[in-house]
Amino acid sequence: KFIAINLFEHINSISEIKKSYEKKLEKLAKNSPLAKKLCDIPGISYIRSTTILAIICSGDRFENKHKLWSYAGLVRHGAVSDGKIYGNRKVKGCSELKAAFMGAATAVLCGNSSLRVYYDRLRSKGTADRDAKIAVARKIAAIALMILKTGKNYDPNFDQIGSRKTSPH
Repeated sequence: KFIAINLFEHINSISEIKKSYEKKLEKLAKNSPLAKKLCDIPGISYIRSTTILAIICSGDRFENKHKLWSYAGLVRHGAVSDGKIYGNRKVKGCSELKAAFMGAATAVLCGNSSLRVYYDRLRSKGTADRDAKIAVARKIAAIALMILKTGKNYDPNFDQIGSRKTSPH
């Protein structure tokens, strides 16, 4: 009984600490224009936006989206010699950034956004669930990098290249 009471007290104190961190992160996100813009991306909350901003700092840090994907651990590099594939190398990157983008991808799958439509399209083409989820995480990372580089707001009618999507009609 003594151990159970102490465990519940620890859980309650940790819950209170977590709430105070969430309040501070929300305040930081509301005071940062870039964090607000990142929050517009489906799947990215104020906690993820402050995490991404804290790690990336500036969009100029990465030459292109492929460098960000590599840093975030969202890609694997194939080991190829003389046209023969003999394995994959996992890139050692920032696990916190990968967790932020993969968490955002998971949150997108619970909603009904253009990124969910993208996921469903990949699945209908026969892409495995894990690969489609990683593709969504990469798309979120590319959008986040575009916002950090340009400072523009997220627009679901544009893709990360900046060209207007054609209507399905």
